Amino acid sequence: MDGTFQKLNDYCKLFGWRGISLAIQSRFGDGSLLVRAKTPFASHPLAFRLHTSDVPIAVQVFLRREYEFQPKKDIHTVVDAGANTGFSALFFAERFVDAEIFALEPERSNYALLCENTALCNKIRPVPYALWNREISLELVDWYGKCGFRTKPPEQEMERRVCGSVQGITIPSLMAKYGVEQIDFLKMDIEGAERTVLSGNPGWLDHVGILAVELHDWLDPECSAVFQEVASRFDICWQQGENQFCARRGWV
Repeated sequence: MDGTFQKLNDYCKLFGWRGISLAIQSRFGDGSLLVRAKTPFASHPLAFRLHTSDVPIAVQVFLRREYEFQPKKDIHTVVDAGANTGFSALFFAERFVDAEIFALEPERSNYALLCENTALCNKIRPVPYALWNREISLELVDWYGKCGFRTKPPEQEMERRVCGSVQGITIPSLMAKYGVEQIDFLKMDIEGAERTVLSGNPGWLDHVGILAVELHDWLDPECSAVFQEVASRFDICWQQGENQFCARRGWV
């Protein structure tokens, strides 16, 4: 029962009194249901899907504020890898008023909602690519729903079904494409692909001020080991919610 009251409380904080009916729909309904609702965390109604991970992600971002930190320098460039439907990008846009935000989302239906939810914020640039360590075409694998699409090269076997394809892009290529010299904040929630992106301690990390990664060891048990090697190149590390943060001296 405590969980039910907590869920109702979260829905009401996100959507006001309408949150009660949405929580009931979420509890007793069936199948993905697209909804648009006003929220105090955006200047316009947000689109999201009941019976998916959309609302739990909104709770993490807007209520638990798992990406909240106090930078000592101005944040001008944010890369949001694994932007999903745009909630984190909107949070960053409100939090870092001078920042340009590159929101990467590889899955088509998530990307459509990302574009809709961020359309009124000209600081957010949706990017329909998957972060990877090479410029190759990748396959999308439906692992566990709308927040759980994994990417893989065509030759790699996975036990779940392939549901699409997407172009992979590297951090250096992304920076070159958009004329970025420094990434002040890089957020990465990419369902186990962090191991591939961060393997080999890549040189582009020297151009990142603050890094936040959600590790998915249950999908790839090497993720933490690769991240620890990367973390050794930064001066300050801490855990916040589901994310591991690293920062260079003077940034936080």
